[in-house]
Amino acid sequence: MKRYKIFISSVQSEFREERRDLKAFLLQDPIIKVFVESVFIFEDISAEQRPPSGIFLPAIENADIYIGLFGQSYGNADADGISPTEREYDIATKKGLVQWIYFFDKKADVPVAPQMAALRKKAEQEHTRRRVDSIQGLIKEVYSTFVDFLRANRLLAREPFDVSETEGMTLRSLDRSRLDWFAKKAIEARGFPSAMAKTAESLLVHLRLMRNKRLTRAAVLLFGKDPRSICLSSMVKCVFCAGTVYRRPFVQQVYEGDVFNQIDQAVLFILSHIDRTVGLRTKSMEAEITYDIPADVVREAIVNAVAHRDYTSNASVEVRLFSDRLEVWNPGVLPEGLTIADLYRQHPSIPFNPLVADALYLAKYIERAGSGTDMMLSLCKKRGLPRPEFKCESGFFVTTIRRFGGDRAEDSASGLQSRPESRPESRPESRPESLSLAARILNALVSGAKSRSVIAFSLGQKTGSGQFKKVIVELLTQGMIERTIPEKPNSRLQKYRLTSKGTMIVKDIHDDGKRGCE
Repeated sequence: MKRYKIFISSVQSEFREERRDLKAFLLQDPIIKVFVESVFIFEDISAEQRPPSGIFLPAIENADIYIGLFGQSYGNADADGISPTEREYDIATKKGLVQWIYFFDKKADVPVAPQMAALRKKAEQEHTRRRVDSIQGLIKEVYSTFVDFLRANRLLAREPFDVSETEGMTLRSLDRSRLDWFAKKAIEARGFPSAMAKTAESLLVHLRLMRNKRLTRAAVLLFGKDPRSICLSSMVKCVFCAGTVYRRPFVQQVYEGDVFNQIDQAVLFILSHIDRTVGLRTKSMEAEITYDIPADVVREAIVNAVAHRDYTSNASVEVRLFSDRLEVWNPGVLPEGLTIADLYRQHPSIPFNPLVADALYLAKYIERAGSGTDMMLSLCKKRGLPRPEFKCESGFFVTTIRRFGGDRAEDSASGLQSRPESRPESRPESRPESLSLAARILNALVSGAKSRSVIAFSLGQKTGSGQFKKVIVELLTQGMIERTIPEKPNSRLQKYRLTSKGTMIVKDIHDDGKRGCE
């Protein structure tokens, strides 16, 4: 079997992390790594061994594939006015190497240097190139290009799950409203080019979710009306246990639909079942409200599970909430070469499903590659919680987040909890008040449309707090509520009502409460 030696060009310091992350991906992706013998990057050579010119002739001479990263700066030119990046490109072209060129614009407000613009123009005339603006986008493009290359050379007997084409799926299999929602979100959050979102087909082609007029499996997972038609296990199971042991009776809910919907509903389920604490009114008339696990930590753990799970597995993602911890289980293991210890320090991101991960990034469900676990560690430390725990167990990757900083006494036999007494304004509230503010607002609208002031009054607030207003906006954005006068958002007669999605979520919460009392 043919295995390839890869040379990643660019000695520019602006791509130091990107080169390392891309190399890690190529050597650790379960499909790609089979066809890779070696990957050379600038950082592989110690400072004292680097030639003044920055050109690594032996590495280029032995390479099969050249990956060019052309940024916005040109780099230091030699006596002839040529930079090492352009020298390496010229040598690769002369040798006739397979070349994949990527124009990498990290900063939208920074112009491309004139000499780099000239190099880009030369590359455009000679090779296919793609534009990227993030490491997620770069990994997605390299992943797709490599798979296409292997297919063209009849080297790939079994394609990666998310990039393989579907049978019998057409644009009618997708939910157009979800495509429109995504396009708007990506344009606002990441500056996604609006020209690429004029039609559903142009959007899907740009995202590499459509090939040869056929949808990929990633397209159906992200925007399909019925994602389970291509993956029966595409769902998230949420379980709420009263004690510390995984046993009945417990509240359980299964969320299906596209991956965005699975994430949103699973997060709401957890936030609706954990305590919220009302702080002291020392800074303003409105008391600060916090969850016993930071909401961003809950969201990151669930997003990671859905994004990086093994979709070829018959198992689904499971989110288990206990009285002392939150566990998130997703089928799959860490990429080869990445260890549990690596997760507690800076590490490259090796997405198991690059096409799915890239769409989640564009919709701002995930941030810079590899930063998610750093954020979780930081927020838990700030809240006084133990650091999150990661482990691989029985074919699953498990994330555990402890609640209450580990100081909560627990009667494991009865599931009854004991906790130190605190001032009324600083102790966790009991149900139904312990429901998240979002869930309580949704519940207030069950009886019909209401104005914002009436909703606030029904929640015990004389006027809507800043947090209240923020949650209203979030519920509107997520399509759980809608305005009765959408053409006049600021009308004094404006009211809010549940959408079909919001009604379904309220029903889930009520059903959960009934089952929890059985």
